[in-house]
Amino acid sequence: MQGSPNGKAHLQAVNETEHMMLDETEFMVDFFAEGAKVYWRLWGPLGAPMVYAVEEWATMQRAYFRSLHQVIGPDGQKPQPVVSLGHKVNSVEELV
Repeated sequence: MQGSPNGKAHLQAVNETEHMMLDETEFMVDFFAEGAKVYWRLWGPLGAPMVYAVEEWATMQRAYFRSLHQVIGPDGQKPQPVVSLGHKVNSVEELV
């Protein structure tokens, strides 16, 4: 299937869908974070640490989404396994 034109079109459609789903999830995270910050700001100085915590949480989520976008790749091609010290590593667990 991968060698056929239909196979390539199918993979491209799946790739676009993955990116769209990540974009939607990122929108939901941003929407939640803004609402949570508004809520905690109502608490005044008492809520300030939580506003900071929500901002940090949202920043970590955005970084995670960026890494997922990179893993998916622009053309649907998944990256090759990590090569370390002359041998292939197929998972993160093998590096630890």
